[in-house]
Amino acid sequence: MCWKHPPFRLILYWTTLGVRKAGYPGIQWNLAKPEGRILSLDVGQRRIGIAITDELRLTVRGLPTLARKNRRADFEVLGKLIATNEVKLVVLGDPVHISGEKSEQSIKVERFAGRLKRYCGVETRLWDERLTSVEAEQLLRDRQLRGEERAMAIDQISAVLILESYLENDRT
Repeated sequence: MCWKHPPFRLILYWTTLGVRKAGYPGIQWNLAKPEGRILSLDVGQRRIGIAITDELRLTVRGLPTLARKNRRADFEVLGKLIATNEVKLVVLGDPVHISGEKSEQSIKVERFAGRLKRYCGVETRLWDERLTSVEAEQLLRDRQLRGEERAMAIDQISAVLILESYLENDRT
């Protein structure tokens, strides 16, 4: 067999739909193009739960919960996280009341989102986080975590749930 002329030549070329292999009519592979990571924050008074997607926005994983110190220290840590992971969008949980009305914490999160956008230069979006903490607690029900360790796990899981909810809505 001659390597210069293999029986099935495969030529890759880009299309608007993805990558297509020439020589095999009717077969098309749609490869996801990297869109950049999304970071999710569950902002509370004492802690910030953090989750992040992969570059293709297919999977979500929780990151260690940030124990808040002061605004400057929080933004420095988040800024480094955003820069090192090349985050394109930050989704913040919006803790509105069950009725849909803004809560006091919701207003604080709105201000936090605006400051984060100015500090890091990254797009921010608020996302309804109603009952994510309740769902996180239910997921942790069987775990033997106590006190601060449990609270940090709840914040991390809440951030994961917020980001999964956002991605689910974004895909439809």
